[in-house]
Amino acid sequence: AILKVLTRVNRFQLRVRKHIDDNYTEFMPNHTSPDIFLEESASLNREIHDLLETVGSEGLGALDEANAKLADSGRQLREILLGLGVSEHVLRIDELFQCVEEAKATKNYLVILDLVGRLRAFIYGDDSVDAQDAQVATPEVQRIFQALECYETIKVKYHVQAHLLQQSLQERFDRLVQLQCKSFPTSRCVTLQVSRDQTQLQEVVQALFQEPYNPVRLCEFLLDTCIEPLILRPVMAEYSEEVDGGSYVRLSLSYATKESSSSQLRPNYKQVLENLKLLLQTLAGINCSVSSEQHVFGIIGDHVKDKMLQLLVDECLIPAVPETMEEYQASTLCEDVTQLEQLLVDSFIINPEHDRALGQFVEQYETYYRNRLFR
Repeated sequence: AILKVLTRVNRFQLRVRKHIDDNYTEFMPNHTSPDIFLEESASLNREIHDLLETVGSEGLGALDEANAKLADSGRQLREILLGLGVSEHVLRIDELFQCVEEAKATKNYLVILDLVGRLRAFIYGDDSVDAQDAQVATPEVQRIFQALECYETIKVKYHVQAHLLQQSLQERFDRLVQLQCKSFPTSRCVTLQVSRDQTQLQEVVQALFQEPYNPVRLCEFLLDTCIEPLILRPVMAEYSEEVDGGSYVRLSLSYATKESSSSQLRPNYKQVLENLKLLLQTLAGINCSVSSEQHVFGIIGDHVKDKMLQLLVDECLIPAVPETMEEYQASTLCEDVTQLEQLLVDSFIINPEHDRALGQFVEQYETYYRNRLFR
């Protein structure tokens, strides 16, 4: 009906235009009466208004039905896109698992670590994936993915891979950093042997000392069998850089384990500081950065520094304060402690802004000396 009316309107407009042109442009004889056009125009107006009313009532109903169909089609399309997103998400996880297997064949631990980290991000919805990956893992995609039957299986597979990586790194680390302790009835022999292959050592250390690695076992070994005895007991230390043809550096510590309260057995503070420096020198190869803000010695320091500093001050430095004027004038205790503090800072074991035990000892040195001189 609308098309028919439009056709009639167009024809009517042409005849009206001719009528006007004949009368007012060409000035041709014209016997057509304008009343005929007015009547026809009125008739067309009535028909058009009737059509508008029809469009306004019946047309709206048709539009509502069309809109409902469009809305339903839109929902179906969005569901299809969401399903494709979930499928792509699972496929990317599968691809990452395959990449892990390929990287394991080349023992590229840093690559494996990165892949396992990306797997965790995909599986648990972490925000640590790059922008391209993040487009796949929308919250809605992640929600549906975590409701899939395969989700638990994927999680188990991820944890197996993460455990195997941790186990492989620990085994590799134990070959590169060999820590041994042999105990006898009244003595103990501790050996630290560290590879000089810096490339391999740092690759393994950087990969191992990431979350969620727990270095407690290593830190307890260093504190209980190395640091504490070095401060409290006379220790025979032997350092060598020519182990296995120069492939390793080695530090051997031997000391008595029998408790003694005799101050005569207290080690000289200079020897204590020298032995601590040897310990740091031996382990220096593992002190690489594991992030933009943290080094391995910083991680170890978090576990050992409080006890180490307390023992150093209370059991080594304070007893080493001079008792006479002659000893005071010859003493280099403050300078030695300041040098040690700077070494610990440079090695990232202590934070100079928070770990002030050694600095405070130097500041209070005169008080310690006067107390011993006039006691």
